[in-house]
Amino acid sequence: HSDFSHEVTRGLTVCQGAVLLVDGLQGIQAQTISHFGRTRRQNLERLLVAINKVDLPAVPEQIPSVKASIAALTGEKEEDVLAVSAKTGQGIDDLLQAIVERIPPPEGKENAPVKGLIFDSWFDAKKGIVQLVALKEGVLKPRMTLVAAHARKAIQVKEVGILHPFMTPTKALKAGQVGYICSNIKRTQDACVGDTVFPQNQIGEPLPCFGPPKCTVYAGVYPEQAADYEKLQVAVGRLLLTDPAVEAKAEVSAALGQGFRCGFLGILHLDVFKERLKTEHGVSVLVTSPTVPYHVTPKKKGQPKRVVCSASDFPDFFEQVEEPMVEATLVVPLKSVPAIQQLCMERRGEELRYECMPMHTSSNDSNPQQDSVLLVYRIPLAEVILDFFDRLQAVTSGLVSFDYIDAGLAPADIVKVGFLFNGERVDALSFLAQRSRAREQ
Repeated sequence: HSDFSHEVTRGLTVCQGAVLLVDGLQGIQAQTISHFGRTRRQNLERLLVAINKVDLPAVPEQIPSVKASIAALTGEKEEDVLAVSAKTGQGIDDLLQAIVERIPPPEGKENAPVKGLIFDSWFDAKKGIVQLVALKEGVLKPRMTLVAAHARKAIQVKEVGILHPFMTPTKALKAGQVGYICSNIKRTQDACVGDTVFPQNQIGEPLPCFGPPKCTVYAGVYPEQAADYEKLQVAVGRLLLTDPAVEAKAEVSAALGQGFRCGFLGILHLDVFKERLKTEHGVSVLVTSPTVPYHVTPKKKGQPKRVVCSASDFPDFFEQVEEPMVEATLVVPLKSVPAIQQLCMERRGEELRYECMPMHTSSNDSNPQQDSVLLVYRIPLAEVILDFFDRLQAVTSGLVSFDYIDAGLAPADIVKVGFLFNGERVDALSFLAQRSRAREQ
């Protein structure tokens, strides 16, 4: 899902190659194109492509046309595309052998000083904060002291090991291995994910790093019962240990009482967090209308830009407002293109690309309406986060795939819409909207 695309990018930074999996029934989808683009941006040494679900009766006769589509997209030879079934195991041995033969092994010198990239972390109830590291050079052992190059934080290594598939302690990690570190780090915020580690007093040239995941959706989270605030506070604190991508800051609403202003990677991420609060911690919450982070330039010259994540913080006077944009990739049936273009135009989208993609069909089906079209739009994130995908599903009868990536900022005419209750403004119900659509929203 596009909410968690950062996980894909983060994993690719420490790989020499990857396997691009294509659904044998659906063929190339928007996610296929997006993930292929990520592998290109990471300059992976080798990409393998595999068609999945070959155990289904309808798939084998479609494999030649799917392979042709894959070759057109990736440049891979059709004979190099593998066919597998994750369900039955068919072709998996061939895929594993291809990984060994075609993807080059990691390089690195064991007799060099330690140099590694921390690319993930999580909280373990027994071991505390665990950091996942790709060791590029040297030999890493317990009781060593490392330093994160950018954060300048000291990391005292207590245990090292590999995932086999569970955490298995070892005497050392060697250059080329991926393993875990247990250290003196107490908080996930201090885990230095994306940073390069070196031995103390031997800091060298850091590896290319990646930043933390960027929250794109913000909402207020309040307990349904005001008396449950302390329970909510504890629950949010515990969930932050296992999900550092969430931002949380305490806030008070005159209407809803004490709660938190939380940032998420997207609407799905928000829904998952809300469900975890209820199922894992027994806290039912009210969630205010989601908003995106707006960048506001103050009226007074010389003052820095502000990032506004809630309607209550939106200023009355300002010089300019910029909103986040996304580059949306859609693969839709040819007959649905006019409706999709109309929808994207209503959502202030700008068409960047239109490309016909002959859809794989059986040899007995030559219906031109089965062709599909690749559409790429630059569109405001605020127009995407709520019901955009539901509308896409409605106008295409569910025959659509959709993904998006960050596309920077663009000026916007944003206003704050407020509500009065018994003559008094209720900030909890306020929201931000495009001026031209404020009344209809």
